[in-house]
Amino acid sequence: MIFIALENMQDAKIVSELSRGENMSASIIVLDAEGIDAGFIDRLKIKTINSHDVLSNMLMSFMPNIPLIAQNIGKGRGEIMEVMVPYGSKYVFRHVSNIEQKNWKIAAIYRNEQLILPKQSTMIRPQDELIMIGQPNILRDVYKAIKSEIGHFPQPFGANLYLCLNVSAMSEAKIKRIVSDSLLLHEKLNNKKLFIKAFNINSQTVIEYLRGVSSEGVIVEFEHRMDDAPAIIKNDIKKYNAGLVLCDKDSFKGDVKKTLFELKKPVLKFGKQRLFEESYSTVVATHNLDLEKISYVFFDMSLQLKRALKLYHYDPEEGDKNEVVEHYVSLSDVYGVKLQVIKESKNFFREFRGLGNFIQFLPFTDEQLSLRLKDFLNPASSGLFSLLKDNHQIFIPISD
Repeated sequence: MIFIALENMQDAKIVSELSRGENMSASIIVLDAEGIDAGFIDRLKIKTINSHDVLSNMLMSFMPNIPLIAQNIGKGRGEIMEVMVPYGSKYVFRHVSNIEQKNWKIAAIYRNEQLILPKQSTMIRPQDELIMIGQPNILRDVYKAIKSEIGHFPQPFGANLYLCLNVSAMSEAKIKRIVSDSLLLHEKLNNKKLFIKAFNINSQTVIEYLRGVSSEGVIVEFEHRMDDAPAIIKNDIKKYNAGLVLCDKDSFKGDVKKTLFELKKPVLKFGKQRLFEESYSTVVATHNLDLEKISYVFFDMSLQLKRALKLYHYDPEEGDKNEVVEHYVSLSDVYGVKLQVIKESKNFFREFRGLGNFIQFLPFTDEQLSLRLKDFLNPASSGLFSLLKDNHQIFIPISD
């Protein structure tokens, strides 16, 4: 192995020529300050280290919010990365086992200058420095996800809201209630536009009303039939970059529900009451660790809508510890908001009618597509929540 580091690059080239002539199999590394042409590098089969890149990378490593990439380990292309977890990150207070690590891995954690080799039960805390290994392009996306903070929903799912209306199946009063709530959501959330798609138009009055709400940020489109609604909705969501889909309980079923599940888009299903009428946000905490994956949206959306936060700890076994509760309580401290934790051993599905006007956040899994016998045998099954058709529910895809 031959290292060539000379101030004069012409001298460096001459030494490279002589070195290759003396030893055809040696590995030659040249410190390059000016940019040696590619033809010279290929002909002599040498490797170069650009001194300007080395210096700039070292300086960049001191910049805030820049991932550190290992330069002298592996290929130096970003397959080994270090990133600090900020307060407000959706990765804060999540267990390692609850983070989907496909084609990447959390190899180590530095906390208070101490090295931690993570176990499945290890919880990530603010200011932790994660050492990650994986495909460079995937790690770049993971870095963006870790650094994303509260107040951006419906991002990263999309930039806009999409309301689906089956006009012929609704009264005019219901249409106006849902549209009015959608307009308020559009006003309060950090989205760009609201797209309204009205199917099965059977009333001139409704057409005139919808045209009246149309504006620069609210786009209304009419579809006179609903025969091919799933395909139309799928195309619209992709075309309009929808990050949150809005619909009523009669639309959120069958092929439409299956299509939205496959698209991995959050869905707000409106209940019977007005969305903002003395409502509050809630999570029903069972021992389902998928609930950790939706906490980011729960806090982000609730804070933007200025809703009170409640967590119902549904625990028929009356245990002392619940990882999901611990996760949400820790996050409420990070965000500086009050979270009311209500521990209940009674059957939630018998008691929910007395809980007022709540907006329930829950994972969007295949359990919501259809009820099975085993769901009724397990009172903590998330599939049973599909029975709460008259309540506001937000279904959130759970993949990271």
